[in-house]
Amino acid sequence: MSAFGALTQKQLPSAYPFLLGVEAAIASGTLLDYYRIGMVTNDAATTNTEVLSRKLLLEQRVSIIRLFAPEHGIAISGADGVAQADTTDPVTGLPVISLYRDDPAPQDQHLLDLDLVIFDVPDVGARFYTYLWTLSYVMQACERLSIPIMIMDRPNPISALIADCEGPFLDEINCGSFLGRWNIPLKHSCTLGEMASYFKYLKMPDLNLTIFTMEGYSRHLRAGMHYPFQPTSPALFRWQGLVLYPGTCLLEGLNLNEGRGTSTPFECFGAPWLDSTLFIQSFPIDAFPYLSLKAITYVPDNSFYKNELCQGIELQLHTPEVRDAVSLGMTIISTLCKTQGKMLHQRAYKTMVNPEGGQHLDRLTGIFHVYELFQRGLTPTIDIAAEWRDIIQPFLLYPNPTTA
Repeated sequence: MSAFGALTQKQLPSAYPFLLGVEAAIASGTLLDYYRIGMVTNDAATTNTEVLSRKLLLEQRVSIIRLFAPEHGIAISGADGVAQADTTDPVTGLPVISLYRDDPAPQDQHLLDLDLVIFDVPDVGARFYTYLWTLSYVMQACERLSIPIMIMDRPNPISALIADCEGPFLDEINCGSFLGRWNIPLKHSCTLGEMASYFKYLKMPDLNLTIFTMEGYSRHLRAGMHYPFQPTSPALFRWQGLVLYPGTCLLEGLNLNEGRGTSTPFECFGAPWLDSTLFIQSFPIDAFPYLSLKAITYVPDNSFYKNELCQGIELQLHTPEVRDAVSLGMTIISTLCKTQGKMLHQRAYKTMVNPEGGQHLDRLTGIFHVYELFQRGLTPTIDIAAEWRDIIQPFLLYPNPTTA
């Protein structure tokens, strides 16, 4: 861990400097008008007082009768890409219906007796993080069955500055999947409430959608810097990994370990064959002044190269204000192609939604046959902020600074 990381871990803010959507919903009293409510949530959804939002809602006499959980399950402990079973919530005693199994869409039989669906799940701001697409399936089911849905909005933890968004956009025809259903940037710089507003406009005009916005939220705020970072899944439990994730997660598509099976997922990478010294000598570090590289060796205790000695690179952050994580990830891949081209190749990444694991790098980047571009010394277009701003501006729920 860098000196900066050690310092900030001790000095993390203890509360959000704004009111969360679920807290605004409780204050409004609106939820008390419904009698049979389903709630999509998990243990990452807490309040300013560190109470699980579903627990707080029940304490406020909100009539939740059934829970639904996205990937990783209600306890956010399920392994990446592994199907989750229905269960019972140990906190509330309510039944939990998994939305990460053979069909990621909620089944009609679990919705027909509901008069409202609540969605309260934190996101991480990257297109290939599946919570966003679980939301899209829930929205479609609610429109089809004429059930209103209310989204309890939460911050984008890597900031929601539209100027910081990064491509590529998604080739829906060739790369569409549960890692990206519709054409948005890889790093979209929006909240889930804003994405839901956009999806309603694009796909679900008849959906009865309400978004409880945050009060006092500013788009520049970052988890781990301005408010506490709440782990969202088993491999995203440090803010350092979170801010690098939109770029370093791309390494899942190559025959590299991306830090899974270590104490710092997405903050390091390696392989038994990697020439760390050559990589560091060849990497354009001046383009990323917030970063230092360190050659390391490590043995992952799970995931790719489990129990094998890996020659690796540690990504040491000097600040949480990483604004170009996707560019960093692309540059890492380009440098690997130049320095390790004979050893580097694509790998299958098997998950519940992609059992064969093929075309994973294409699905992550959104670009068809993207590895061929890297091999030819090319990179996909990342600078799409102006285009995305024009598209998403009507759906933004919080002011977008014109100079940031």
